[in-house]
Formats: sequence, structure tokens, C-alpha cells
Amino acid sequence: MLTVALLYNLLPLLLMISIIIFTRHKLLPIGLMALVYVIAFGITYFRLTSKNLLSIIWGNLVYGIIYTVIIYFLLNFTKEERPRQKLIFKTASIAIGVLAIVSAGGFLHSFLSVKPTWNSINKVYSKSNEAPTFKRGETPIALAPKTVINRVRKASSDIPHSQYYSISNQVQAQFFKNKPVYVVPVEYSGFWQMTKAGSIPGYFIIDATRQNATPHFVKRPYRYATSAYFNKDAARQIYRHSTSWLDLGSPQLEIDNAGKPYWVQTLYKSEFLSHRVNYKKLHVAVMNAQSGAVKIYSIKNMPKFIDEGITTAIANKLNTDFGKYKYGFWNFSKTGVMKPTGNGVEDGVTSVFNQNGTITAMPLGNRPTGHFE
Repeated sequence: MLTVALLYNLLPLLLMISIIIFTRHKLLPIGLMALVYVIAFGITYFRLTSKNLLSIIWGNLVYGIIYTVIIYFLLNFTKEERPRQKLIFKTASIAIGVLAIVSAGGFLHSFLSVKPTWNSINKVYSKSNEAPTFKRGETPIALAPKTVINRVRKASSDIPHSQYYSISNQVQAQFFKNKPVYVVPVEYSGFWQMTKAGSIPGYFIIDATRQNATPHFVKRPYRYATSAYFNKDAARQIYRHSTSWLDLGSPQLEIDNAGKPYWVQTLYKSEFLSHRVNYKKLHVAVMNAQSGAVKIYSIKNMPKFIDEGITTAIANKLNTDFGKYKYGFWNFSKTGVMKPTGNGVEDGVTSVFNQNGTITAMPLGNRPTGHFE
């Protein structure tokens, strides 16, 4: 995070160095730079600012303007220093102008040029005029996430010292010992509850294919969670250990066959000077919820116990981008546009348990012209 905050402040840093070298001023430029950097670090730490190159350029533009304007009015220059002062601030103004042009161009390019995003989606077409149906050996989930959460909340008294915790709204479908299940994390109720409890005692698991299934609490204490604060925050821990990657969606809890909990988050690399997602370069960050150790894998090489390296939320985004951007942004007639119905039980899609031990996110669209996986 120190590095990310520094990258957001390269322009102010260069301006500070120039002033120190070519003028008599030392303490004020350094002090102001330190203040701007601390602010940038605080924003980076708490908001987990994007590591996208275009975002870094935008950050240099904003912090560069702030530093330049403040330092310009705070410093007094002698007659001998004024020619150098003019050159320094003229150069800074030109740099700010260039960054503004690049930022504006990048944002417009990201918004208007969307066909590369569609091209990066792996597509499998069906020639059938009917919408794809579930095949033999495929089992759709029997319980909606809201139903699961309601049942788990009724069973929350099984949690030791339950006053410190609440039930997450996140529900994760996966195979556990070859059986389709839902995993529901337990969360801290707040900051003071976290400091008092020290760790989360476990998670809930429930059969995903039986209508009358009841949740079971699994005692597996873990310290890192999406509801934790500071360095115990799962998203922050993954952010710190994935310096060259951008996150796509929130971390989700999955368990291995021994019941050990892991946080899993989809990562990607964007196109150059763009916020567009390149779906061909998706990776997965896997963090041990007990130790905080993070490892990054490609989708093809991720651990076998991970069933949804591409989460249902990302699958729904894939579905939306596939149906919307086939003919690019300038498709005003909406030719060939397919809109998802959003009727799936998880983030607009339905998780299907395959006989081979994998999970497919089944998108539902309003045009039966094809499907993708």
C-alpha cells in the first residue's frame, strides 16, 4: 500500500525534488509532500484504491494539482529564484495538462470502446432455437439464498458468544466431500465486538439441494474476514498481496475437503490505459482465512477445492457484457442485444452442480439465441 500511495504521488514528488534542488526552500515542500502522501496513504488503506494505470494517472493529476496550487501560494521566491520558479511551475502545469488529456481520453476510451471486452469472453454457442435446459447429472440448487440466510439466522444461537457476531448476507455454493452445499460465513457485529472476540468461531454449512435442509455450524476459528477491520480485513489482505492485479468483486468464503476456510477473490488485468476488463486474463487470489497467507493462481491452475473462481456476481457481469456489447457501444438500434432476466437465485444466475464435481453458473436471458459458459 505504501507503494500504491507513492505511485499516486509521483508528480508532487518530482515537483518537491525540483523545488528543493533549484531553490532555497526545503522544509515546507517536504512537509507538504509528507502531508499529501499521508492523506493518499489513508485513502489507499481504507478505500483500497485501484491499481489500474489509468487510475494512477488520475491520482497524479488530482494530487499534482493540490500540491502545485498550495506550494505556489505558500512559497516566496527571491528575484534570482523567479526564473527557475517560473520554469518549475510551467513544467508542472504542462505535466498536469498532459495527465488531464490522457485521463479524459482513457475514460472515454473505456466507456465507448467496449468490443474488446466482448471479444475477451470465452463463448460456446448452441444451434438450438430453444433455451438450454438442465442435463442429466446436473442439479440446480433447491434453496434460494434468502431462504438459506433466514434458516441460518434462526440457528445463530449455535455460535459461541453469539452477541459478538451476525450472519453474513453472502451465500456460497460449492461441493464439500462431493456433496452440493451452501457455505455461509459468520461476521463480526462491529469493531468493538471484533476486538473483544479476537476471531470468528466458524461458519455454517447447509445442503443446497434439499428443500427441508437445516444448517449446521462448523467450529473452525479464523481471524481474517470481510467484516474484520484494518489488517485483518480479507479484502485488504488480498489487496496487499496482489500488487499487479485488480480485484473483480468481493472475496467469498470457500472450504476445502477438510473444512478449512479460505477467502477467494477473482482478479484481472485491464487493457492498457483503460478500465475495460480482459476476461482472458482472469486469475484467482486464495487466502487462508486462519493464517492470512495469499496465493494467486490462474483459473486453470487453481486448487481443486475451489468451485467458483469466477463468482456468481462475475458470471452475471459476463452474461451482461456478452449480451450487451456484441456490436459495440455505438449500437443505437440495439441489434442483437440480449438482456439477462435476473431471475437466477444467486446474483441473477443459478448455480448448477454438475455430476463431475464442478459448478456452472447458468445465466437466464430473454433471447434464446445462444448461451455461454
